[in-house]
Amino acid sequence: MLEHRFRHLPVTDTMGEVIGILSDRDIQRAMQVRRQGVELEVTLPKNRRVKDFMSWPPHSVKDITPLKDAVKFMISEKISALLVTSAQSGKVRGILTSEDLLAELERLLERPMPVRNPQIMGN
Repeated sequence: MLEHRFRHLPVTDTMGEVIGILSDRDIQRAMQVRRQGVELEVTLPKNRRVKDFMSWPPHSVKDITPLKDAVKFMISEKISALLVTSAQSGKVRGILTSEDLLAELERLLERPMPVRNPQIMGN
């Protein structure tokens, strides 16, 4: 996750079915921190599996879901990521994150705003 700068990963069972989502926050909660003099030692518990820390059930939306509905769902559930599944096959197509939404908002804010109801002066 660090190497590829992913903050969320879908978790699948042996049949390839999505059973959860693992976030960087899930990993942070799993970390054990111990002070060694002035240094901190950070480790993950041994013999534990991803399923012990993943969030489940995974929240998802279909790829045909209006973006506005996905955003409302993320807000109401207080989540930062949604799995996006194919409406046809049900397979995971991607992950929609709050960072994706903020990047889109930034792009929209950078566009020139149209002028509505301009007032013509001097008439």
